[in-house]
Amino acid sequence: MTLTDYADWCLHAGIYTARRNPGDRYRTYREKLSTAGANSLIVESFLDKNEKKIDLVQWRRSEMYSGDIEPMLALTSEALRAVGAPRLADVAAVIEWQSPPSAEILAKMETRDEVVGLLEKYVTKHQDELAADVTKFGDVRKRPAFDSDKNLQELQDRQRRIFILARQGQRINEHAEKLKLLKQSLEQGAVSKSGLKQWKEIRGVYEEYNKSKADDLTPEMAQWRDEFRSIQARYSTILSPPPFKDKDLMIQLTALGTYQSEVEHNDLTIEVDDVKGLECPWGRLSLSFRMPKKKPDEPFKILLTTAHSFITTWKLQFDLIKQEILEQFDNYRSEMDVEELAEYLDDSGVIPEATILANIEGGCLNLSLDEWPGETEPTAEIFCGAAWDSEHGFHMHLDLPEMTAPKPPPVAKKSKPDGKTKPAASDASPKPKRGKT
Repeated sequence: MTLTDYADWCLHAGIYTARRNPGDRYRTYREKLSTAGANSLIVESFLDKNEKKIDLVQWRRSEMYSGDIEPMLALTSEALRAVGAPRLADVAAVIEWQSPPSAEILAKMETRDEVVGLLEKYVTKHQDELAADVTKFGDVRKRPAFDSDKNLQELQDRQRRIFILARQGQRINEHAEKLKLLKQSLEQGAVSKSGLKQWKEIRGVYEEYNKSKADDLTPEMAQWRDEFRSIQARYSTILSPPPFKDKDLMIQLTALGTYQSEVEHNDLTIEVDDVKGLECPWGRLSLSFRMPKKKPDEPFKILLTTAHSFITTWKLQFDLIKQEILEQFDNYRSEMDVEELAEYLDDSGVIPEATILANIEGGCLNLSLDEWPGETEPTAEIFCGAAWDSEHGFHMHLDLPEMTAPKPPPVAKKSKPDGKTKPAASDASPKPKRGKT
């Protein structure tokens, strides 16, 4: 069995799927595989990171933010020593990213070509141990109609589900207690400002799990979610009072979808989930409006017109957004290691556009008018999650489209006894106000 075949078997067997950091991965190899198997894979990874020649400083620097750096250094050193590269192992164990080895030490270290040769001999010598690993876990690649891409996706989905369920189990007691205390306050009709702030925190948890599939929720979290929905529906006027007294504005707002409003400092923020017309390959965007809380009606009318203009020109808008996503991914590629980048490559070594877009998630179109009166042109931004840059995600400022006024809501008609219709009173010409004469 060649090392390439063994590594491919290890990948499809799901020996490690967590994608945390090299130290965690190497530790898992040690726990699950034979010593020879773990050493072979660790040295192979080391060679992948030192693709042309061994540069320990650059190797150390590329992993300095990955976490578990000490186990990575120690296990890499052990593996290099095991395959027959003791001088390189000594330096790798203590290398600092700001302190390159002296020229004398570098001259004594084994070269990359030498390590490649040593690794090949090591793998040949330990064939029985590698074969025993395959026998222990089985070889899914030999199953009838085996599909590599499908297998890897299933492994990724399984690992994601394990992580999600474990996280829910750690947090459910805390979430349940907060919801219980809030419900008690609501039943007593005494919700303080701190209680409403806590409601915001609980709502954030709910939004995280609201769209989860049944299989992605523990029974306890599913029950908590149902309880949240019940409380939200029963006490909606307290928890999320209508942000506008103008009935027409409220009709236009609710026509966009389910909303949540919040007043903080001097701002009123309204968030609408899953807005029809803002479709993306990964799902619909949410819509956020921010305006001064004092006399918000007129600013909201401007923001509403802006939102409608984005919706009616969305195909053009999304083409611009998609281009920016692809450009930001291309700029970020230089910061991705070989293994991360490989997850985006197809069989021909190309990164398909669809694969990049599939790694975008969620997203919100933010429209804001910070000063009123005085400011009449909103700012528009889009924020989304991006798998390749979980810290920053995807962010883009958007130019405003040509403004298109939203269509007024349909007006009800009243029927005459003869079957003919006439406009409702709200459509008729306004009657003159009565006054003193």
